[in-house]
Amino acid sequence: MRSFALMTAAWLVACSDPPTMADASSGDARADAIGSMDAAVTDGSVGDGAASDGAADACAPTSRCGQSCCGPDEACESNACVLRCGERAQCATAAGARCCAAGDVCYLEACVTPGPACDDLNRCAAGTYCDPSLRRCLPRAMGEACEYRPMPGAFNPQLKWAWTSDPTVLPMHAQVEVPAMVASLTDDNGDGLIDRNDTPDVVFITHPGGTERDNGVLRIVSGADGSRIFPTRDPGYRLAPGAPIAIADVEPRSPGPEIMACSENTVTNAGQLVIISAAGAILRMVDVPCGLGTAPAVADMEGDGVADIAVRNIVVRGDGTVKPGFAAAPRDTRSYVVGNDDTPTFADVAGEGELALVLGNRAYRPDGTPLWNRAPALPPGYPAVADITGDGRPEVVVVHPTTHSVVALDGSSGATVWGPIEINILPVTMGPDGGGPPTIADFDGDGDADVALAGGYNYLVLDGRTGRPLWHAPTSDTSSRVTGSSVFDFEGDGRAEVVYADENQLRVYRGNDGNVLWSTCNTSVTLWEYPVIADVDADDHADIVVISNNWYRGAPRYYQCMDGRMGPTGVRVYSDPFGDWVRTRRIWNQHSYHVTNIDDDGAIPRRETRNWTVPGLNNFRQNVQPEGLFDAPDLVAIDAAADLRMCPTGVVLSVRVVNRGRAGVSAGVPVTFRVGDPMGANRVVGRALTTRRLLPGESEVVRVNFALPMGMEMQSYSYFAVINDPAAMPNTAVRECRTTNNTSAARTFQCTAPG
Repeated sequence: MRSFALMTAAWLVACSDPPTMADASSGDARADAIGSMDAAVTDGSVGDGAASDGAADACAPTSRCGQSCCGPDEACESNACVLRCGERAQCATAAGARCCAAGDVCYLEACVTPGPACDDLNRCAAGTYCDPSLRRCLPRAMGEACEYRPMPGAFNPQLKWAWTSDPTVLPMHAQVEVPAMVASLTDDNGDGLIDRNDTPDVVFITHPGGTERDNGVLRIVSGADGSRIFPTRDPGYRLAPGAPIAIADVEPRSPGPEIMACSENTVTNAGQLVIISAAGAILRMVDVPCGLGTAPAVADMEGDGVADIAVRNIVVRGDGTVKPGFAAAPRDTRSYVVGNDDTPTFADVAGEGELALVLGNRAYRPDGTPLWNRAPALPPGYPAVADITGDGRPEVVVVHPTTHSVVALDGSSGATVWGPIEINILPVTMGPDGGGPPTIADFDGDGDADVALAGGYNYLVLDGRTGRPLWHAPTSDTSSRVTGSSVFDFEGDGRAEVVYADENQLRVYRGNDGNVLWSTCNTSVTLWEYPVIADVDADDHADIVVISNNWYRGAPRYYQCMDGRMGPTGVRVYSDPFGDWVRTRRIWNQHSYHVTNIDDDGAIPRRETRNWTVPGLNNFRQNVQPEGLFDAPDLVAIDAAADLRMCPTGVVLSVRVVNRGRAGVSAGVPVTFRVGDPMGANRVVGRALTTRRLLPGESEVVRVNFALPMGMEMQSYSYFAVINDPAAMPNTAVRECRTTNNTSAARTFQCTAPG
C-alpha cells in the first residue's frame, strides 16, 4: 500500500474552516453563491435579444452578452459575463468569483489543491475522504449530511450490455468459459495515461467450441458499452481458453497493466505463460506448465518492486525468469489433475512481512523453502485466505475436489483448524467428487467471516469459526464441479449477497438464508468461471459481469434455457436499473482476487497489506465498498435563462447545474428542458448532459436550442429545466440525497417584433 504524505499547507489553509452546507430546497436561491459564477443573470422576460440597454448598445458584437458588455477576461454564459478560466476551475468564493490555480478544484466555495491519490485500498487521512469521481483526497464537508441509502427491496437487475460475438473479427470465436476480468487498459480521457481515471475495460478469452485447451482469442471491450477495443483483426496467436487470466502492471516499460494468460498446444503439449501488453501485443512467453485450469496469480513476494507471477507451484518474475527456488516442472500440461495447484494465491500467512505462495496443501516462502507442507495427507485443492476464527490470525480455507470436502488450516503452520466437511449436502446422483474455489465474506451481518463454495449439487455456506453449515441451495454443476462464486453487499446493509452461475442459471442469493433473490438463464459447460463484481462503466454503481457458452452438446442443460431457447454466449453485464447498487472498485484482476492485492490502477502493492487486518476487507473474492459509502451529490437547477439573439427563429435555453452535496458526480448528468405552450401544457424541447465532473460546490451551464414553432414566434413562452427528470428518464443511475430541488424556477421569454 502506498504511504500518503500529509496534505499540503495550501490545502490545509484553504479548507481549515469548511462552510456549512446550506439547505438548497429553493431551486433558484440567488443568495447562495455555491457554484454560481454569474455577476448578473436575466430571465429574458425583458427581451434580451433586443439589447435595448445603452451600455449593451455600445458593446462590440463579440463582447455583447444579454444586456451587458463582457470584459477581455470574461465569457458569456447564460446571458451573464463570467470569468474566462479556460482549463482552470472557476469558483464562487466568499471573496467573489475567481479562477483557481492550475490543478486546483473548486470545492465548497474555495479553490482547493487536492490531496494525494486515493482509492478504496489507499485511504485518506482523518477528516478527509476519497472523492470517487476525482480519486483524490478532499476535506470532508462538516455541514448538513447528504446521503442516499438504497431501500432494501426487490432485487431486479437488468442487462446493461452484452457481447455475444464480433461480426467482423473471428465471429465464430464466441464461447467464453473462464471469468472475465475488469481493469483500465486504454486511455479513455485523453490525458496520455492509463490509470484509475479511465473507464474500465473487460478482458476475456473466446473460442469456437470443440475444446477448451487451445484456439483461444483474447478480447478487450469497453466497460461502458461492450464495444470492441482489441483485436481489430486476427491477432495471430492463440491462447488456452480454459485457463483464467490475470491483469497487473508487471512490466514498467509498457504503458498500462499487462495481461497474463496461458498458451497450450494440443499437438506438442507445450504450455507457456504469455505476458501481453494492454494493447494486446505479446511481450514475452515463458516455458512453464501454463494451460487448462491454470489461473495465474500476481503479487510482490518480498517487496522488491518486481512482480512475481504464480503459475501453479512455479513463480515467474516479471522479466520472464523463473524465481530461484521454484524449479520449472515439465511442460506437459495435458497430464491435468483437478485441483492440482490451479488457483494459487499469495499472502503473509506467517506474519513474517513477506508473502508466501499458498497452495491447496502447502505454502512456500519467497526463496522457495517450505513454510509448511500437508501433502500427501491432504490432496491438492483451492485455497482462500482470511481470518475466519476471529483471533486476528489468518486461516487458509481449502476445497479438495477429489474428496469433495473443505478444511480450514492455520495459516502459519498448516495445522487443521476444522474439517474436513462434506460438500455434498443434497443427494448425489452422478458421482460425489467436486467442489470449487471458496469465497469468504460476512454473509449474515454478524461481523464474522463465513465460507461459501459450490459443489456439483448444491451451494453451501459454512460458519467460519466452526465449519458448521449455515445454509445450502440446490444447483446443477455435474460437469466440471469446480466453479467459483463471488459476493457483494449490493445495498450496503452489512449483509453480502451471493452471485453464482451453474450450468443453466445465474442466481443471486440472500446471504443470510440462501433465498434466491433473482435468477436468469445462463448456460455453460462450466470450468473455473464465476461472476465478478466491479464498476465496469465508472458510473459509481456496482455491476455483475458473467460469462456464458453454449457449444457443448452432451446434454441440453449445457446449451439450452429451461424454456427451450438456445443459451447465450460471450459476456453480459447486469446492473440495477434505478442506480440503487452502491459504489465499488473499478477493478477485478485475477481468479484469486482480494482487495489488498492490487491497486485501482493495476499496480502491485510493494508491501501488500494483510487484508484480514483492514476493517471491511476480511474476505476473499469479495469486492469492497468505499468509505463514505452513502455520501451523495445534491444537484440543484438554478439560473435558468433564455438567449434571444437567434430570434425570431429560435432561442437558446440554459440552466446552471450546481452540486450542493457531499460527493462528486461524474459527467453525463441528464437535464431536460420543458417549455409551456399558450394552452398551459409543457413539453420536452431538448435534453443536455453535463460534460465534466462536478465536485461539491462546482457547477456547469448546460444549453439546448429551441426552434420556435412557425407562426408562433412572437408568443410568450414559459420554460424550466429538470435534472434527472423522472417523467422523461425514470431509470436514471444518478442518485442524490435530495430531488426536490432538481427543477429550476419557471421563467418566461418572448421574442420582440422586428423594428
